[in-house]
Amino acid sequence: MAAKKRILVIGLNTFGKALMRALHELGHECLGIDADRDTVQKAASEFIEVVEADATNEEALKEAGAQEFDYAVVALGSRIADSILATLALKHLGVGHVAAKARNEQHAEALRKVGADVIVFPERDTANNLAHFLLFSGLDDVRIISDGFSLARTSPLPSMIGQSVREAMLRSRFHLNIVLVQHADRTRAVPEPDLLITGTDQLFVIGWDRDLRKYSKALKAEEERAAASADED
Repeated sequence: MAAKKRILVIGLNTFGKALMRALHELGHECLGIDADRDTVQKAASEFIEVVEADATNEEALKEAGAQEFDYAVVALGSRIADSILATLALKHLGVGHVAAKARNEQHAEALRKVGADVIVFPERDTANNLAHFLLFSGLDDVRIISDGFSLARTSPLPSMIGQSVREAMLRSRFHLNIVLVQHADRTRAVPEPDLLITGTDQLFVIGWDRDLRKYSKALKAEEERAAASADED
């Protein structure tokens, strides 16, 4: 398990609270900060560590102990000026890694100029991931790496079951690389060529979107043939 981290979350809106829940589930400690008293009081019923403070004010952040955190997330995406000032204040206090939510590219550019290390576009990223899910039937958890290039989790083709990674020839057939095989009892990163593929495995494959689509079509066709054959029997 990754080492436990203490992470500061600025803004207890829907995104900020969802982030805190996810971080808690991963075993990390979080401190949530928001300037609105009602928002803080509502969040306090779910989270222990929440503070009412104006994150655009460097002194207020200092009093809250922001300088003691190595990581911070500025979730004030709808309040552009506030998110920029909060990011600047966090960097002045020496917070090493600051991620900030942006509404658009202009907002993102301003955040970068004041020191944001990572820019996130939750709405855009969610829409892109949904589009990939719809386009790649049969592929799960598709993650965009760059424009037109993605990582996806998938079941093996029925014809691959019982074959080794080498015999499956995913690279020569589909121009895809298997970067990880998740067995029921263990996970193999960069699997060796002789590793046998089972029906319960999950494969993590990486490649161009056009090649992932070819694989998803082949998976659907093989699964339909296997189902039809089972019905005949």
